[in-house]
Amino acid sequence: PEHPRLARLVRTILPAIEGSPEWFDVIAALEIKNKKAQLWNFVLDESTPEQQKSAASLLVSLGEMDFLRSKLSAVAPEDYLQLIRLFGSNASMEMVHFLAKESNRDDLNLITRKGIVEALGNSWNGQHYLYEEIKQDRLDEKLMLTAAAKLMNCWDTKIRNEAPAILASLQGKPYEQIPDIVTLSRESGDSGQGKEVFKNYCTSCHQIKGE
Repeated sequence: PEHPRLARLVRTILPAIEGSPEWFDVIAALEIKNKKAQLWNFVLDESTPEQQKSAASLLVSLGEMDFLRSKLSAVAPEDYLQLIRLFGSNASMEMVHFLAKESNRDDLNLITRKGIVEALGNSWNGQHYLYEEIKQDRLDEKLMLTAAAKLMNCWDTKIRNEAPAILASLQGKPYEQIPDIVTLSRESGDSGQGKEVFKNYCTSCHQIKGE
């Protein structure tokens, strides 16, 4: 805030209302830049999902992209996708552009990149972004099938009606084929990779030993 009196008032009030809807509204309205650490703490707090969403959206709208990337690069792989899914829910266009850049990171494995595409497909803006990327043939070929599958449940009727044709058009392209169950049963597994897959895709419904 530029006005000295308003600045003093904000400094006095904000600590008392931290975490409330009004706190988020004030930070957004006045574009207060020195609350990113507190906002990130709310992003990490799974016990307050509404505050999680507000904090994630606010960090992006305030332009804290470098801060977000540095924080995301430091989290454990199994936590990264959970946070990304949070960013994908009801994503603004700023959030969509952020997630799109994340999906193109060369240092992320394919499972994680597909997870980011799935997160993009959880919002109206993200679905339209994926649709345009597919139509313009700009999406990485390895991510195309995941994106097309998300469009099958698109909220936009036009895109949803086109999705089956998009999926059909991908047949015969060099996507990795899933072997039959007999072949799979004869192959050796990677327990470490399996654990990562389970944490990324299964833990929302399933648990092991009550964890």
